Amino acid sequence: MNKKFLIITILVAIAGLILSILLAKVGISVANDPAYKSFCNFNEAYNCETVARSVFSTHFGIPNFVYGMAFYLLVTCFGILCLLDEKPVLPNFFVYLFWLSLFSVGVSVYLFTVSILYIKSKCVLCMMVYIVNIVLLMVAFMAEKCSIKHIVDTLLSDLKLYFSSSTRTIIFVIAALCGIGILFYTNMHPLLGQDEPGSSENEFVKVDYSKTSADRLVTGPTDKIPELTIVEFTDFECPFCGRASAEMKKVLKNNPDIRLVFKEYPLDMSCNQRITKPFHEHACRASLYARCAAEQGNFWEYHDMLFENQESFDKDSLNAFAESLKLDMKQFEECVKSERHMPKILTNIDEAVALGVSGTPTFFIEGRKIVGFRTADEYQTAINEIKEEIAKEKEEYEKKKEEFLKKQQEVQEKQDLTILRSKDIKDKLEKKDNGLTKEDNNKEDQEAKPEDVNKDNTVE
Repeated sequence: MNKKFLIITILVAIAGLILSILLAKVGISVANDPAYKSFCNFNEAYNCETVARSVFSTHFGIPNFVYGMAFYLLVTCFGILCLLDEKPVLPNFFVYLFWLSLFSVGVSVYLFTVSILYIKSKCVLCMMVYIVNIVLLMVAFMAEKCSIKHIVDTLLSDLKLYFSSSTRTIIFVIAALCGIGILFYTNMHPLLGQDEPGSSENEFVKVDYSKTSADRLVTGPTDKIPELTIVEFTDFECPFCGRASAEMKKVLKNNPDIRLVFKEYPLDMSCNQRITKPFHEHACRASLYARCAAEQGNFWEYHDMLFENQESFDKDSLNAFAESLKLDMKQFEECVKSERHMPKILTNIDEAVALGVSGTPTFFIEGRKIVGFRTADEYQTAINEIKEEIAKEKEEYEKKKEEFLKKQQEVQEKQDLTILRSKDIKDKLEKKDNGLTKEDNNKEDQEAKPEDVNKDNTVE
């Protein structure tokens, strides 16, 4: 085995491991600190944080950097063992490395495509990892100094030799089934889609938003109790909030009986004390301007304009949005200057903190907490499951109510029967008493008659 290529492989794998650790630091920090700013946050086009916040940062419920760390650690360890041992523990090390690297390059192409077409932002650290994967593939191919046919034949020969033992085959099948089961469980339970690192997706928080008021920004039915209520905590400067809002619009269009309650949670240290570093530096201002637009009945129109123009949150642009909606600019500017709606924004921030909101967007669908951007289909899936849960709860309630009323009726019937029996006994006792009294009176009359006769027959 060529030691030169082994050394190169080990060094490249160590580089991949270091990059994976750096990605882990970014991913964990983004999930736990909304104000975190990474060293690879250059601009909107190249921002590791944007990629780390996306739903594509995890697969099967496991962050991508975990897969990377496991892969590079495995390559490093086996590379060192093959380098140190005179008789390598894995004679066809570079054949296996070729196939693993080929798979990793395929994954790299997929993730890079997603970054360009879907996330619309690229991660510099991720791109360096992609390069590492390509280098490993090239090293593995060059180390074998042979054709693809030889690599394929060697792999098939080793697999045939390995599975010639029934015991090994059984162990492999059991391990594969366990692995698939674990991946399925982490992906499907209890989440209704893909998790963001650090999010508590299926957490239930009892919040009653069935009633609305003039101070609450809502869309959906307000003249009746809605079928479901969704509460959205959002930040106008958050790119994923804008996309989530667009997806939620599709959901609301297909579910007219659902009410959406809008609440601000700007990740801006100028009004949010939980943010300790500069982050979304214009989010508080945008929230205030939106509230002033709400005064004139144009909140949702202004809301949409903010999300569509997130790079233009200077005062002139915010005023221009109001002018385009033909608002009374004198009233609008006076409202902004007075900051009379800031207490409402601060109240929403306090409420978000009390509910455990740490990032945006965060939705509460009848108490179920969903963090991060989701597609309309994923939101709809969550809604459908919650509707089923509510239907089951109602069914159980009606069943218990029916049982309770039945038992209450039985108790009432027993009480009525007891009362009737008591009345019968009382009537019988009264009749008996009346009969005894009559007999006593007759006896008294009979005893009194002889005396009366004697009295009448006496001669004076």
